[in-house]
Amino acid sequence: MKTIFLASAFAFCLSVGALAQGVHLGPGDSIAIGFDHVDSCQPFPEPITPGGIAFVLFGADAFDLGDSLRLDMFENSLSDPPIVSVGYVAPATVVDIGAGGAWQDFQGIVRVAMLSGSADVLGIHFAVFPNSFTHCDIDVAVPEPTTLGLVGLGAAAAASAWIVRRGRRVPPRD
Repeated sequence: MKTIFLASAFAFCLSVGALAQGVHLGPGDSIAIGFDHVDSCQPFPEPITPGGIAFVLFGADAFDLGDSLRLDMFENSLSDPPIVSVGYVAPATVVDIGAGGAWQDFQGIVRVAMLSGSADVLGIHFAVFPNSFTHCDIDVAVPEPTTLGLVGLGAAAAASAWIVRRGRRVPPRD
């Protein structure tokens, strides 16, 4: 019985990552999301300036009226100076950032900083235009907890359940 319980707890912990809810940002909170490759490239129908662009993907608590945020675009790491920074005040139909010549090595980072209000950030859609007629892209979800962290959480839950069950045992009568 214990083996079945522990196996179920372990399987649950491994599946939690599939239920990604994004990250909730409040005033002063920020998250950096990056990419180090693209999933696919396809022809682009019209000439466009080579460079990169990123679109923020919001969850249930979207970027609502009165909210404000700042996006910072970095070439390689957060220690680099931003290529460009853009501020937004809701309502905004599209929250994006881009720069000509950026991310030509198919890697980069965007930092989302919430200035006021709150929003759930699910991830970022990154697009790179390596030349005037090619579009390459990738969707990057908010980083999830590590598998090891989830396994540790499951082990703690299993240990707690075992202690509770052990405490319910009725002592033998004399």
